[in-house]
Amino acid sequence: RQRAEAGELEAKKMALAAEETKVSLTRRMEERVAATKQAEAAKSEASMVRLEHRIREKDQEMSMMRVRLAALERQNQELRDQLAKDRDLAELLPPPPPVLDPGEQLRLALTHP
Repeated sequence: RQRAEAGELEAKKMALAAEETKVSLTRRMEERVAATKQAEAAKSEASMVRLEHRIREKDQEMSMMRVRLAALERQNQELRDQLAKDRDLAELLPPPPPVLDPGEQLRLALTHP
């Protein structure tokens, strides 16, 4: 009878040890999963921070390009205005003399000294 009780007690001890091992392994697995999730979240957060930084850089670049574009548009308008003034002035001038080829120039010089 004592042997039977000792056997039962030993079986209970082994079952308890097996349960403790199972609980310990489960706990370690949960810790690993939590650590992995935390690492992935940190990685994702770092990635988001990098993306936000890149977006800010691109926004600054676009802002500078808008300023540059506005300056070029102003310069373009100034050049167009100057061209219009130059055309208006050109209309007031007498027409330029005709361009003659060298042979024609020579003939004119000889016939009209």
